[in-house]
Amino acid sequence: MTRPSGFKRRVEGYRVLRSDGKPNFSNRVYRVEKDLEVLSTRPVVTATPTMPLIEALETMYNKDVRSLVVIDSEERYNGMLLVEHILSFLGGGDLYDIVVNRYNNDFYKSMNIPVSDIMDRDYPLVDTSLSFPELISIMVENDLNIVPVVHKDGKVYGVISEHDIVRLLAEKRTGVKAEDIMSDNIITVDMSASLFEANRTMTRTRVRRVFLNNEANQIIGALTAKKIIEYFGSHEAFKYVKKGFLEDVLSIPVKNLGIFRIYEVSPEDDVGDVASKMLEENIGAVLVRDRKRDSYVGMILEKDVFYALAIPLRE
Repeated sequence: MTRPSGFKRRVEGYRVLRSDGKPNFSNRVYRVEKDLEVLSTRPVVTATPTMPLIEALETMYNKDVRSLVVIDSEERYNGMLLVEHILSFLGGGDLYDIVVNRYNNDFYKSMNIPVSDIMDRDYPLVDTSLSFPELISIMVENDLNIVPVVHKDGKVYGVISEHDIVRLLAEKRTGVKAEDIMSDNIITVDMSASLFEANRTMTRTRVRRVFLNNEANQIIGALTAKKIIEYFGSHEAFKYVKKGFLEDVLSIPVKNLGIFRIYEVSPEDDVGDVASKMLEENIGAVLVRDRKRDSYVGMILEKDVFYALAIPLRE
């Protein structure tokens, strides 16, 4: 998936490559001596290629995850089902064409599509023997937020996410400020916008959270991919089915699913403190508030912190 040309984030300044094409990591990465078996999250939450989408959504909701490792009957890796695929299928991107063209927008048929039809069969994976710096390199070069870890025989051992890396690398002081890694462009939608519109925005900008504006154009909350998973996985969406179309459940205003609490940091806050706040609150994004101007001036995603901790700021 390619980032749209109209959407640029300052964190791209961290994606510094050497002449040999490898990321130029900070010493922070090389001080980590743990192997991937130790770092991996287990047990792995999985799906099978034939699992209906609604069952996958139920699993993601009940296990509180945003991705599933797809395995065959012998537990060998087949691919990944990410929340990005689900958002795309639910009106956000190209996968919505399946709903329109194959199922004529039928809600129930769409919810029973097999995972294999929308998963990524070519999603990168890593071997348990890989070093930690090599793992970081693969994540950076492929812009991944989670990586499955497999044994030589192809059986899945665990997963490692950018959240795991942030937790491992977070230090009290990094010397990098929040304003150095924030995105000036805060991605928002009106709180009266439909879930369909929000899915479009999240897919287009490749984020898992959009902030909600009220009528006065003030940011008062957020909609997360996790809440969308909950909406479908808990079967709440079924309450809004009227004529049997997926459009029925995508037409609700995002305020119905919004989280009306904002987590914020100051531009001068150290990235280590930002990382600690995200970990303590278990959140994937914060807004940066300039208290002198009494306004939000940017946003920081967990990926921004991941890059800041793994790769030094460009001189």
